Amino acid sequence: MTTAAPPSPELLGVLAVLQKRKAHSRFTKYVQDPVGFISEVLHEFPWSKQREIALSVRDNRHTAVPSAHDTGKSFIAARLAAWWLSVHPAGEAFVVTTAPTFAQVRAILWREINRAHAKGGLPGRVNQTEWHIGNEMVAFGRKPADYDESAFQGIHARYVLVILDEACGIPKQLWDAAETLATNEGCRILAIGNPDTPLSEFARNCERGTDWHVIDVDGLASPNFTDEDVPDEIRPMLISPTWVEERKKAWGEDSAVYQSKVRGKFPKVPAGAVYKELGMHLQWYGALPQFTKLVGGLDFGGANDNAHKTSGVVAGLTPDNKLIRFAHFEDAGAKVHENLVSWMRGIEAKMARRVMWRADKSQSFGISLASGMGFRVEPSHGGADSVDVGITLVRDRMKNGSSYFTEDLLEIPSLDGLRLNGGSWYEMMRKYRWQDQPDDNKRVPGVPLKRDDDTADADRYMHEEADGFPVTPARLPQRAANTNQPLARKAK
Repeated sequence: MTTAAPPSPELLGVLAVLQKRKAHSRFTKYVQDPVGFISEVLHEFPWSKQREIALSVRDNRHTAVPSAHDTGKSFIAARLAAWWLSVHPAGEAFVVTTAPTFAQVRAILWREINRAHAKGGLPGRVNQTEWHIGNEMVAFGRKPADYDESAFQGIHARYVLVILDEACGIPKQLWDAAETLATNEGCRILAIGNPDTPLSEFARNCERGTDWHVIDVDGLASPNFTDEDVPDEIRPMLISPTWVEERKKAWGEDSAVYQSKVRGKFPKVPAGAVYKELGMHLQWYGALPQFTKLVGGLDFGGANDNAHKTSGVVAGLTPDNKLIRFAHFEDAGAKVHENLVSWMRGIEAKMARRVMWRADKSQSFGISLASGMGFRVEPSHGGADSVDVGITLVRDRMKNGSSYFTEDLLEIPSLDGLRLNGGSWYEMMRKYRWQDQPDDNKRVPGVPLKRDDDTADADRYMHEEADGFPVTPARLPQRAANTNQPLARKAK
C-alpha cells in the first residue's frame, strides 16, 4: 500500500489563500451595507443612531460620536470592526483599537468584538485583544504610552479602520498616531465616547466640522425616551428613564456630568474645574518663542511650614497672546525664602529681562521682601471676587487653547541641582480643582468649604498679571529686605 506524500508548502499556501477567499466571499455583498451585515449576519438590531454611525463609517474618513452613557457605543464600534474585517479581503484589511486604559481595551470593546465574532461565525479566531485569520493578525487592541506618537507604526493595509474608544481620554499624540494609519482613501477613523472634557482633542475634533463627520447621541433621544420601534430585548441595555431621573436629582440638569452622561454634550469648563481639564495637548514642544513680557505669580508660606509651601510660577506672553509656563518653584523649610529669591534671580538672569511678579495682597511682608530685593512685585486685586476673577482668567485661557506648559513643569522643581520640597507642577495641577468641596468633619448643610493649593494660587496670580487685571488701588509700602526674618503666615 502506497502512502500519499504530504502536501508541499506551496500547496498548503495556495489552499490557505483559497480558504480565506471562500470565507470572505460569504460577506462581499455587505461591503456597502454595514447595517445589513449586523442585521442578517449577526442577527442583531441596531437602533437609529447606531445605523447612522455605521453608514457614516462607510461614507466618511473621519467619524466622531460624542454620546450619552449607555447608548450602545461599544456595541456598534465592535460590530463595525467585525463588518470591516469580514467584507474586505483577508490581508487587505486591518483594525486597530485603543482606549485610555488597557482594561477598557480588553474588557469593553474587545469583549463585544468576541461576541460579534461568535454570533456571526466569522473568519479566523479571536482572543482578548487580537484577531487572526490563518497565520495573519488582522486586528489588535492596544493601550500605548500616552506620548508615543510612533505607537502604531508599521501597520500597512489598503483598508485600515482605527477605533478610538472612550475618545475623550485619549491624548493628542495618539490621535496623531492614528492619523498616520489612515493615509489611504479606503481608511477610516471612528472616535466614540462620553464628551466629558471640553478641552480634549476629542472635543476639538467635534467642533471643527471640516475633517470630521460628527454624530451627537443624546440620551433623551434614545429608544427608551422616544416612540422609536425597537425589539423589547434591547431596551434594558439602553439608558433608562429611572436612571435619568435619579441623576437629575443627584447632579442637576445644569451640571457638567449630567450634560455629558445624559445629554451627550461637552460641558463648558466650569469655574470649579479648571486645572482638572489639563491635558498633554497643552504642552509646548521645542524652543521657547520670543516673548513680549514675562509674568510670574508668587504664594508665600511661612518658614518651617510644610503645610503651606512657598510657590512660584513663571510664564511668557507671545505676540499672539499665548501664555507659556516654563518655570515652577515649590519649597518649604528654614531657607525657603532664600531659595525663592535665588530662583527668582536665576530666572531673570537666564532670560536676561525682568519678570512682572504678582502676589496675594494679604501677604504684605512677602511682597515687601521681594520688592526690597529689587524685584517688581504687584499686590493682587484682592477683594471678595478675587478668587472668581483668577479662576475665570485661567478657565478662559485653557478653554481657548492659549495656556501652555513646557516639559520642565513635568519634573520635580530644583534649584542649582538641589531637588526642592515640592511636586511636579503638571501632576499637581491636572488633579486639582478650584472647587467648593465639602469637608465631612466640618460640613454645614449647604455651605461647602474651599480647598486651597499654594501652586494653584501662584498660577492664578500670574494670570492676573498676564491678562492685565487691575492691582490693588493703593500700593503697599516697601520695606527693607531681611531674609532672616520669617514671612507672615499665609492667611487661609
